[in-house]
Amino acid sequence: MIDGRQHYAWDLPDLHEERLDGYRKLRDDLRDRVAHLIDTVVPPPPPSSHAAFDADLDDLQAILSDMGRQVLDVSRRIGPALASFDEDELGRIIDADEPIDHANSLIDHRTLELIALRQPVAVDLRVILAMRQTALHLERIADGVVDIATTAKRNPQAIKSSASPKLGTMASSVVTMTETAMEALTARSVDHAKEVERQDDDLDELYDSLFAELLTECLNGEHLETVLTLDRVARALKRAGEHALDIAEQAVFIATGEIVELGRF
Repeated sequence: MIDGRQHYAWDLPDLHEERLDGYRKLRDDLRDRVAHLIDTVVPPPPPSSHAAFDADLDDLQAILSDMGRQVLDVSRRIGPALASFDEDELGRIIDADEPIDHANSLIDHRTLELIALRQPVAVDLRVILAMRQTALHLERIADGVVDIATTAKRNPQAIKSSASPKLGTMASSVVTMTETAMEALTARSVDHAKEVERQDDDLDELYDSLFAELLTECLNGEHLETVLTLDRVARALKRAGEHALDIAEQAVFIATGEIVELGRF
């Protein structure tokens, strides 16, 4: 008795009286049986390290893309919520921050795991690092939107009294910048990144114009708390745009390997 988990016994013909053709026929039969046995009992080889890395990278990209969609969703909703002062919607925007934070933490864990286990080099490492930085900036855009919603709920009269359409225009600009920055990252496009830089200049002009309005209102005796509240909202939108610009910089980093500062001077 032969010890083992599985036993295979083949009845083979006695070829003592056979000619050479009989032995060849048996040879071919054994070859087919052995090949089938190997396919049956031997597990498939593990994927190559590069194939496994590509799969992990695709998974990371999917998480980042979903995070981007969530951030864009809350960014699109904040302008209309302010314009109509929809307190319930402002609350929902605040609540939407938790899954975004979770996605950021998951990407943080996955990128560290990829670097530690796969030891990527050159462009692969650039992609991983850029994804990590992008998740961080997306999370901060969402934090800015949540801060705006929280500020609005705490100071409803200030938001309701605002007659300036510039806050809504700034909010729309942040959405456009974030969309373009994510497109730049996906396409690894320097041209898209430069478009974000141009959009950031427009956002800065909007902020400067709104700040001048607020300063005039303050000098004309407008309630100081209202002015400060509106300025806080405007500054949060301006910072969100700067984080979109930071994402565009990551696209340039992937495409060229260069660390650039767009729109800084």
